[in-house]
Amino acid sequence: MCSLRICVLELATRTGKANFTHSQKIRFRYLSSSERSMMINDKQVLSCCSIVFFPSLERSEHASLDQLFNERELDCLRFIFNSTGVIEMLGGAGRLVEFKASLLASRGFAALALAYYSYDDLPDFTQCANMEYFEEAANWLSSHPKVLPHGIGVHAICVGSWIALLMASLRMNAIKTVVAISPFVSCGVPFQYKGKVSEVFPLENIKNILTEDGSIWRHSFSTVTDCKPQVSKYPAITPVENISCPVLVVFGTGDLNVNSDFATELIFDRLKAHGKEHLCSILRYPEAGHLIEPPYTPHCYASFSGITAEWTGDDYLVWGGEMNAHTKAQEDAWPKILSFLRRNLQHSSRL
Repeated sequence: MCSLRICVLELATRTGKANFTHSQKIRFRYLSSSERSMMINDKQVLSCCSIVFFPSLERSEHASLDQLFNERELDCLRFIFNSTGVIEMLGGAGRLVEFKASLLASRGFAALALAYYSYDDLPDFTQCANMEYFEEAANWLSSHPKVLPHGIGVHAICVGSWIALLMASLRMNAIKTVVAISPFVSCGVPFQYKGKVSEVFPLENIKNILTEDGSIWRHSFSTVTDCKPQVSKYPAITPVENISCPVLVVFGTGDLNVNSDFATELIFDRLKAHGKEHLCSILRYPEAGHLIEPPYTPHCYASFSGITAEWTGDDYLVWGGEMNAHTKAQEDAWPKILSFLRRNLQHSSRL
């Protein structure tokens, strides 16, 4: 079974009055504060939603929701009438970290913070990535009674973006859109799916650059652009040309941890070669580093990394980025990421 955990936040609109007419002409005149609960991992989780009086007026019968509510109020309504699902995955730090899933939940998404590495009894990810684990998680979230049907999105960074791109490349039915931040297309770890194991380009650790701030890894990742795997195996390079859903790639040119600029170019070129370049949107930020996080997250140029200390002996990693450029990138990227997710999941998010 998957170690799945969903983040549920309390959502509330501003106190006041507003007109509301459901798209199917069902009128909601009053919704008082109420408690709802759901069972997650055999535990009861309460979610509280406060909505105020909604008198419907004849003249507003055909008004759009955008005219009647601001974005924050719409997020609350999406939550009440079920939400679009988004899986959120962090990178090689592993464990279960929920702050971005919590932010997504506060914006009206049903956000699943998915652990896949160095957490409880999960298998050793550094030996092989079992893609059926991620497919199970996607199917679980997309079929959850509080999640709207027709598929979910994936929001991920670093190693998580490799997994997200693989999920789309393997055409898992539940995946309808992907946000890949600081991506790469060859992880140095094989993956397995439906009885087949991928080939792998090992990390060339000899190319790591040791500085007083820590290790720069970006040069250790393969830049091979073509490989022909055995029939019984998947290629070492993520087969992104198979992607059939919208993908947003976000990266900074000052990334010193992975060669995300190389990966972005490869993703776009392969999709373009198959007539699918319209599926790929790119946010490129000059001098921004690897850890492009939500706004007002402090810029982290380098930090201690316990996981890589155990794995490779590198205690400190350099993420890169010039502070001002990086913080501006975070402010610019976050609203565009939210807009991208809403736009490409909107067929299942209309009230």
